Amino acid sequence: MRILSGDHRDAAVSAAVSVGILQSLDQDEGVVNSEDLQAALDELLVEVDETEREGENRGKTWAFRNKESEKAFRTGLKRNVVVVYRATPRVKTMFAAAIRMSGSPCGVTGESLNDARALSEGTVGFAMGEDGCSAAKDHADIILLDDNFLSVVSAIRWGRNIMDNIRKFIQF
Repeated sequence: MRILSGDHRDAAVSAAVSVGILQSLDQDEGVVNSEDLQAALDELLVEVDETEREGENRGKTWAFRNKESEKAFRTGLKRNVVVVYRATPRVKTMFAAAIRMSGSPCGVTGESLNDARALSEGTVGFAMGEDGCSAAKDHADIILLDDNFLSVVSAIRWGRNIMDNIRKFIQF
């Protein structure tokens, strides 16, 4: 699990500690600012126009420049980046696309207009139903009606249960 937050470093690290991603407020390992992450992602990714992907009109997205770029992402950024503070919408979108393209599922949560594109890039986008803007809700796959982050965990648990039951039914 990773946190990409537009907040200052202390707020992002505090949120990461409160949900168990980081061990202490003084931890520097895995904590990067948006500018450093964007510089690294700019070297690995290129913006491409995918007008038709998986049956949906997604428009522009990001892709690895080559196989070496994907390998560098998997062994470097994907393993080491845990918290990103002062994250811009562009960095959130690029990072979500890179995670998804590297073969890992990527769940993105958001509530604002700035999060809309990142919600589309994730494997699953979770928008906040009470405080979220309509653009974020339009780009999300799941809308959390209570705006509670713990509902994401519940949604994942129920989703996995449903998929397991579908697999069992098909085998039957």
